[in-house]
Amino acid sequence: MSASTTGGGAGQAVAKPRTDVDLAFAALLRWDLPLGRFLTTFAAVTLDVLPIRPEYTALVNGAHQPLLAPWPVRPGFLAGVAFAR
Repeated sequence: MSASTTGGGAGQAVAKPRTDVDLAFAALLRWDLPLGRFLTTFAAVTLDVLPIRPEYTALVNGAHQPLLAPWPVRPGFLAGVAFAR
């Protein structure tokens, strides 16, 4: 997001509207463990891949300073309980 300061305010930033779309791929492996007729626990390992590496910057004294650069490959873990009728 690029921001610009407005006149009159003390350091107010106004974001410019964006319509960018970022491509992402995701994979998930899930294991289920039934605990009776109506209850199941599960665990999953996820992997998100961003082919285009995003970087969030701020304009400081005329130069772009990186604020955040997320990993292009992001692992994850999920665990939970599912109920069924």
